[in-house]
Amino acid sequence: MDLIKIVLRTLKNNLRLSIILIAIAICGGVVHYTIQTIRYVSDFKTNNGSVEYDLFRSLTDFKSISAEVYNLPDDEIKAYQTIMEEFKVSFIEETTSSVSFTIVSEDTGDNHDKVQQCVLNLINNNKFIKNAQDNKIRVTEKKLAFLTEKVNLLNKLMLSTNGNSNIGEITADAYNLYSQKVDLEEELREMGKFEIIKPVTEILENKKPILLFLALYLVLGGFLFLLLSKKEKAIDNQKA
Repeated sequence: MDLIKIVLRTLKNNLRLSIILIAIAICGGVVHYTIQTIRYVSDFKTNNGSVEYDLFRSLTDFKSISAEVYNLPDDEIKAYQTIMEEFKVSFIEETTSSVSFTIVSEDTGDNHDKVQQCVLNLINNNKFIKNAQDNKIRVTEKKLAFLTEKVNLLNKLMLSTNGNSNIGEITADAYNLYSQKVDLEEELREMGKFEIIKPVTEILENKKPILLFLALYLVLGGFLFLLLSKKEKAIDNQKA
């Protein structure tokens, strides 16, 4: 209660200063709210195409779009250059199997879905990513061929087993190898094929509310009020 009385008394003794600072704070908040830069933000997600994220990050640059990096016709490259100049695209590894992209634009909240498709086409036609994937695909295909041969061999053993063979062990080995074979086949299908798994669904404005700016300027005005009131009090004491 004593603190409230002190504040009220200080305001009463400096009523003119209080009104001036409050008016300035309100005007400052309104002006700042009016001139703030509006940005439109959306996000989408793709699978990772079986590419390690560190490699993906080092090979992907949406600021430098050229025929040296992307295996695309010149007219498409020029179109993508024009599109990407108006948008900022950033990305992070969402999980070990997906990449999350954020699209930010200042001039328009439209065409985020077009940017999404643009990014997808660029990733799928990145020469360096393709080269890295081709090497991995060849290795995976060799592993798959080896497993397929082993699975076929175990299947033949099960069909021609005799009393000296342990059918239980053969069946267990065949099942384990078959599971590995299925996993490799699935990995091979996804390798090098980036797809949208969560499309752009909503475009949000990042415009901050006017109350935030009013609060900030009123706090600043209160700080100035304390400084000026103390200075005024000191001058009055000197005169007395």
